[in-house]
Amino acid sequence: MALGSNKAALLAASGTGEDVHSIDQSIRFNDDDSPFMTRTPSGAGNRRTWSINCWVKLGNTPGDFTIWSVHTGYQSYAQIRSDGLEFVVGNGSSSNSLHKTNRVFRDSSAWYNFLFVFDSTNAIASERAKIYVNGQRETSFSTTGSWALNYDSNVNFTQAHYIGEQGTGGNHLDGYLADFVIIDGLALDPSSFGKTNDNGIWVPKDITGLTFGTNGVFIDGRDASDLGDDESGNGNDFTTSGLATHDQMADTPTNNHAVMNVLDTNTTPDWTASNGNLDISWNGPNYTNHLFSTLSIPPTGKWYFEFKFVSDSSQVLYYQQLRIGLMRDDFNAAMVQTTYAGVNLTDSATDPEIYLVLGNAGNSCQLSGMGNTIYNVGGSISAGDVINFARNGANLWVGKNGTYYNSGNPATGSNPSLSDLQLKSYRANMHWTQTSASHGTAVVHAFFGADKSIGSGTGFNNTVPSGFLALNTTNLGS
Repeated sequence: MALGSNKAALLAASGTGEDVHSIDQSIRFNDDDSPFMTRTPSGAGNRRTWSINCWVKLGNTPGDFTIWSVHTGYQSYAQIRSDGLEFVVGNGSSSNSLHKTNRVFRDSSAWYNFLFVFDSTNAIASERAKIYVNGQRETSFSTTGSWALNYDSNVNFTQAHYIGEQGTGGNHLDGYLADFVIIDGLALDPSSFGKTNDNGIWVPKDITGLTFGTNGVFIDGRDASDLGDDESGNGNDFTTSGLATHDQMADTPTNNHAVMNVLDTNTTPDWTASNGNLDISWNGPNYTNHLFSTLSIPPTGKWYFEFKFVSDSSQVLYYQQLRIGLMRDDFNAAMVQTTYAGVNLTDSATDPEIYLVLGNAGNSCQLSGMGNTIYNVGGSISAGDVINFARNGANLWVGKNGTYYNSGNPATGSNPSLSDLQLKSYRANMHWTQTSASHGTAVVHAFFGADKSIGSGTGFNNTVPSGFLALNTTNLGS
């Protein structure tokens, strides 16, 4: 399995059988939709002592993404910037100060647990504002803030509180958010929100029994039609903008799903990622680009995923510029670019890529790999078509809209598209080919089972073959 650098959060779901609290859903924030939640308290709570905790899986990094903010004059906010994590505490009228970490946060394959604690009643000045990440306190700062004793912040005051936006209409969060909590009146430590499991991994705890305080909030997105619903018992609901029912996702800190890995790419990529790194818009330079899934498909077991061809500028399919399929996980984009530049990655039985060349009616699809073109699969691909991939060991089935090429049936094991796939781990792969033809643009959406709004909750467009599993940490047993 190809792991991100934040291994502890990536593998939050323990495979030891240990009793671990499960988070069942997250809320996807797609910054192209300018998403946010907001609430203005009707009365002031404790402005001097509070805690804000949440889990975040980043989208298209690096960028400047706001987790939460209170915006009036001198702001308070937490923002993941390209050069560090900022924790700013202001009072709305005359002053603010901030901590900014030296550590940067760019891993879009993993879940981070962020805890921001403010307590200006503490007699020790250095203890008045704290940041914890995955249970560990951050102590290395490029900027270190200071706040006067009994400083009144604008958090828990009668000013607009935002989730996912700075409050000025910008710096929207891009990624996934789970279990967002405001504790009014208590400076809590990480043990209130998480614990280290038997594998030494930081995992969530059940927080339903916490004392939330007057303006306390618990947003977990369990109601897809009301994502800002407060579950603390206070009724402190947030209104939403730029969010919809399809933004309730099964990708969570306790069941991390594969997405496309935007950090593993060529030196001059020309694509954009959106919708939680599941939508990839290929812009068509005269260049070879690859993108891979963050999790790998093991050589054993039965695994399933889909790519949906969303849109085409009419050039892409005609010139067959886009390939989708599998890439052995011991290869990355840098290796492909430097070692295999201009080389067909399927020119021998030991090479690492298996792919379907997408074509329209004029250029039928071809399945290539293991040394040759396996066969022309015929037909055509159009916007809206779903390409199915099912792997069981050395057997690979490829289909369109739930019907498999070569009359294959993954559920029964009959007629695989490929029967000599190397018994190695592979990652789902999108591959834009170098060409001198006119450049088009195309959008492909990856489905790894996290989209709760489709397939009656399966997260897939077509029926999953019996016995085949989605690519997530629960199914991988990690």
